[in-house]
Amino acid sequence: MILLNLFLFLIYLEISIIDSKHYYIYTFNHYLIILLGFIRYLLGISYSTFEFISLLVFCILLGILYYKSNESIGSGDIKLMMVSAFYMGVQNSINGILIGSLSGIVFALICKKHKIPFGPFLVFGYMWVIFKNAGT
Repeated sequence: MILLNLFLFLIYLEISIIDSKHYYIYTFNHYLIILLGFIRYLLGISYSTFEFISLLVFCILLGILYYKSNESIGSGDIKLMMVSAFYMGVQNSINGILIGSLSGIVFALICKKHKIPFGPFLVFGYMWVIFKNAGT
């Protein structure tokens, strides 16, 4: 599990660096996170039927959010939310989104920016949740 989280951290680090410079998240990184989710599943860290249905509903809601947001949230950010939910579960993903959103809002207010790359803040929230859960 620690090794999977380390690989996830490296992928998240790349996402943060590229998104902060170019406002873009490569789809290949999403595929890598999905692969880590499958490996996690094969190792026996699986989800119940309810969690799987919750994941599907969560992904549908994120898709609706993307189409209704007039692309104020990029498609890479939405896909990052979806694949991260696949890796860590919907509840942990929602917690990571909340932490990332709050940190992004604080950053935007302090720096007085109207457009910020959201990926690094999502990554911060997700890593916060992963490290918090690693101790339990």
